[in-house]
Order: sequence, then structure tokens, then C-alpha cells
Amino acid sequence: FAADVPAGLDAVRALHLYEEPADQLVTGLKFHGTLACGRVMGILLARHLLAQQLRMPQALVPMPLHASRHRERGFNQAAVIATHVARRTGVWLDPALLQRVRATAPQTSLGASERRRNCEGAFAVPAGRRVPGRVALLDDVMTTGSTAAAAAGALRAAGARHVELWVCAVALARG
Repeated sequence: FAADVPAGLDAVRALHLYEEPADQLVTGLKFHGTLACGRVMGILLARHLLAQQLRMPQALVPMPLHASRHRERGFNQAAVIATHVARRTGVWLDPALLQRVRATAPQTSLGASERRRNCEGAFAVPAGRRVPGRVALLDDVMTTGSTAAAAAGALRAAGARHVELWVCAVALARG
């Protein structure tokens, strides 16, 4: 599936549209804690990426949750999926390369410009961390790409030259 590439990203690799059955896998993992859904999404995404014979990145970074959201949910859904993708693609998984340093409002009820503002300054690379030149961010769903663009900006500011986004699903704006 080809998705629009938000500013700040070099590519978006998406497995599905955010519709049935992908939406059920995402919500099963994210809101019901069904880890098997993350395994299925990770395996399918890895197969999809490997079939494209892409130049693989040097690091795979799951989209970080703020500590308060992580405590609330009990896990990071992107990290669950990324574990399975990394295991099957051989890409180095580095969940500590990027941190969410500011809590943000849930994006689901926000418009595109509100999403951009909501994510400004939300991400940082820890001091002293060396960032590889080629990085893939991994998230469950991309809607406007605002979160990924903000995360990519932090990675680029710390030295990444190529940042792409790997997602299980893309939510198309409803007109």
C-alpha cells in the first residue's frame, strides 16, 4: 500500500489501510492488550518489507510513549510490533534511541493542524546517544503523519540522514 509521505520523512512503508481486519488487530493490541495481535501485525509487516527487497535501515525505533501513557497502558504497542519485525528482518531494535519527553493529548479527536502543534517538541534523543544514518520509525497507525514527522525531526537533529516510517495501517482522512 502506498501512503503519502509527510514532510521530514523519506518514505512510508504501510501494510494496510486502517479498515477491517487491520483496525481490529490494532485495537485488539492497543486497547485490549491482546499481544497476539501485535505478533500477527509484526510478522505480516516484516514479510511485506522483506518482499520489497528494501535497503534496510541501521536501526528500528518503535514510536515511544510518554512514561505516563506507558504506565496507563502497561506496554508500548509499537514496541510489541517492532520486536517481531526486528526478529524477522534482522534490523537492530533500539527502543531507547528516541524518547517522548512531553505528554501529548490523544490525537484521535484532533484535526491536522492541532495534531502538528500537539507533537511539537514531544520527542528527543537522549544526550550522548549516537544516531545511525538510516533509521526506521515503527508505529501501529499513521493518520496525518504529525507524530512521525515530529519524531523524525528529533532523529534528524541528532544526526540521522534518512528516516522512514513503517506502519501496520494508514487511516485515510474521511471527507
